[in-house]
Amino acid sequence: MGTLPDLASAVAIDVLLHNHGAKLRSSEPLAPCPGAAGVATVRLSGGKTLQEGFAVHDAWAVRTVYILPAAAQPDPSVEAAMQNVLC
Repeated sequence: MGTLPDLASAVAIDVLLHNHGAKLRSSEPLAPCPGAAGVATVRLSGGKTLQEGFAVHDAWAVRTVYILPAAAQPDPSVEAAMQNVLC
């Protein structure tokens, strides 16, 4: 994989193509490590939310996926684990 913006585009396209009816809500830098990683947030059918983290390390793409049930609040321990992997 090339750069972080390249990976961000690939993640968004991949998620939208593989999840019928999905809507991209945002794709932003991951706050604890801006410029090094990002997170795409997608609304899935049934009200679920998918958060896919992504980073490029030594030309390798790293991706994490977290799916929240409808109306669920994000689990801080999952967010910390994503940051640990991506940053």
